[in-house]
Amino acid sequence: MIQRKYFPNEHELCTWNAVTLTSHRVIFGDRTTGTSTSLLLHCLSGTEVVKRDEPSLLILAVVALVVAAYADKFQLGALAVVVLVLIYSATRRAKLVIRGNGGEIVRTVTGGDADARAALEFADRIDRVACLVSRKPEAEPLLSSEAASMRQ
Repeated sequence: MIQRKYFPNEHELCTWNAVTLTSHRVIFGDRTTGTSTSLLLHCLSGTEVVKRDEPSLLILAVVALVVAAYADKFQLGALAVVVLVLIYSATRRAKLVIRGNGGEIVRTVTGGDADARAALEFADRIDRVACLVSRKPEAEPLLSSEAASMRQ
């Protein structure tokens, strides 16, 4: 993989699944393709987090266990539960998309590592740092009292 060099005075702030937020940009290095993507913070247009899983599989697992217990086939029910829980775990996905100046970084994590809360927290950090870097008044969040005074 190509290793990016940091700018002078650039500092690593945090990392989530091979995506690194620095004081100047967001960097993603893909080891499988050998590519490296960098988006400058002042050019970012937004972030997106998508969570996908199939909780109905867990409900089906409980139903299978109850039905198997009533039919005196508890071992078969336990096997069905294990299979359904494994399928549920395999269907879990958390996808982070970072867009800016026509480019984007997309990182999808599947299975047990698919923690959408961690992806959302990382996306929020990117958004906060991008607002601080851009220093555009319209990009910075306003308090409700500030928004009312600006309309007058």
